[in-house]
Amino acid sequence: MSVRMRHTRAHTGNRRSHHALADRAISNESVDGLHLRHRVSPITGKYKGEQVLDLSKKVEKKLSKKQAIKDSKNPVEEKAEKATKKEKIEKPVELEAEKISE
Repeated sequence: MSVRMRHTRAHTGNRRSHHALADRAISNESVDGLHLRHRVSPITGKYKGEQVLDLSKKVEKKLSKKQAIKDSKNPVEEKAEKATKKEKIEKPVELEAEKISE
């Protein structure tokens, strides 16, 4: 079996010196402000000066989702309602059983 070469701290550090992440490229435009390069501006929805995203639809969709969450009931309340419905269904059956036994 061959003997492995030692890895000194210097060799390890030299190898790791190339592992650093580069800074993100940020573009500054007069209208849009700062945004990441080669991506749609999240403020205006433009890319290279052209309107690509309709942000009004995006905002409306977000608001409708929030409203749907507000309108939906609490899961605990829903379970309580189901339990009361079961009790209402079971009570008449029990009453009928009592009438028959009398």
